[in-house]
Amino acid sequence: MKQELELLYEKQKKNSRLSKTDGKKFIDISTKMLNEDNELIYEYLFKIGPEYGMESFMRHLKSLKKDEKDRKIQRFLEQPEFKKNNSNTALKRGLILSREIFNQDLGIEQSLKVLGQTCKVAIKSSKSGVNSQIINYTYQDFVIAVNPKFYNIEMSKYIFIEEYLVYIDEIFRNTVFPKLDLKMEIDSKYQLEILKWFKSFKTRFNLNAKEMENINSYIESWPEDLKKILFEDNDMVAVYGKDIEPKESDKPKEEIDIVKEIFQDKDIFNQMIDSIKEMEKGFLIKDKELEKVTANLSFYRTEYEKIKLENNKLQNQLDNLIKTNKIEIEKKEELSIENNKLKEMIKELKEKEEKYQQQVEDVFANSEIMKKSTVDGFKKTLGSNLRIYYKEFEDIKDEKVDEDMGEIMKMKVKEIFEELSKQGVEF
Repeated sequence: MKQELELLYEKQKKNSRLSKTDGKKFIDISTKMLNEDNELIYEYLFKIGPEYGMESFMRHLKSLKKDEKDRKIQRFLEQPEFKKNNSNTALKRGLILSREIFNQDLGIEQSLKVLGQTCKVAIKSSKSGVNSQIINYTYQDFVIAVNPKFYNIEMSKYIFIEEYLVYIDEIFRNTVFPKLDLKMEIDSKYQLEILKWFKSFKTRFNLNAKEMENINSYIESWPEDLKKILFEDNDMVAVYGKDIEPKESDKPKEEIDIVKEIFQDKDIFNQMIDSIKEMEKGFLIKDKELEKVTANLSFYRTEYEKIKLENNKLQNQLDNLIKTNKIEIEKKEELSIENNKLKEMIKELKEKEEKYQQQVEDVFANSEIMKKSTVDGFKKTLGSNLRIYYKEFEDIKDEKVDEDMGEIMKMKVKEIFEELSKQGVEF
């Protein structure tokens, strides 16, 4: 697997990013390795693009119970690559991970823990403070991408986060209120959201005059409705005190005073009418733009659902193929085991056959020897018993046979047959 991961990493270096096909391949490999608790994969979660690495890590986390999920998140945060944060790789991945943990309802505490440690690592490893890269990553990967409900979290309820608040405050404040010379476009509604979120911090961080001047320069350009929310929020005023002061033109006035001012000067009234008409035109244009955006959003949402459905279908097919492949592999392994058993049995049978063949040959040889020995003994015994008759025959063979000799010969022949019968010869 390491060879496959290195090949994908080389492709990424060559082309600056992976293709969708290679990205999917990495997700499959990394998810499998995470499920197998293979420590090697964490190195590549920081090497391969976060859009693929964090997706596979989130897939894995969603399959775990709370204790195991917490353990895996902690392991991620303890990786050397995370602590080094080379080129802000840890910052980008940490922001995405924290965001997706919250967006996919995997736990507020877990999301805050990742965010806190990510901000701390980013500040500690940066030689230039909250630079433009940190601001871009934080704004794009978290501020505008996280579910807005995140900014409703009452931070003071989570004691463990207190040690990280100073880092979170520094990064998020400089992200939504960057130095003016950076010339970064920041949506004012997120500036207000972050300020409201800061109210829930247990620790209040004092800002110097330069920092407050920078924030006020942004607030001056806010739409009137946002200014009104800010300056009429008693809690906000209580938190920030004199840090954020509305200009006279931004302060709410009594309705009766406004009416008096209007009718004291007709020209002012006419100017206001013209301004209202201009604003009305602007709102009509904005409404049309909003309708167009809403229509596009509806289209993209429908397309997204189609893609999501197709993706689930393909994932199910892949899971079925993996399952079928696994069954086939198990069958092959079983057949291989049975085959090895049969080979062993055949080997044993062959050895027994050779052993029994030798035994048969030995028995046959012994049988021949015994047979020969028995025959030779029989011959000797028979020869010994008939020898006396043979000598008598030698003595009289040249004599003429008369009646008495014939009788004697009959008796001798009879005795010979009786002797043969005794030795087992059958007639």
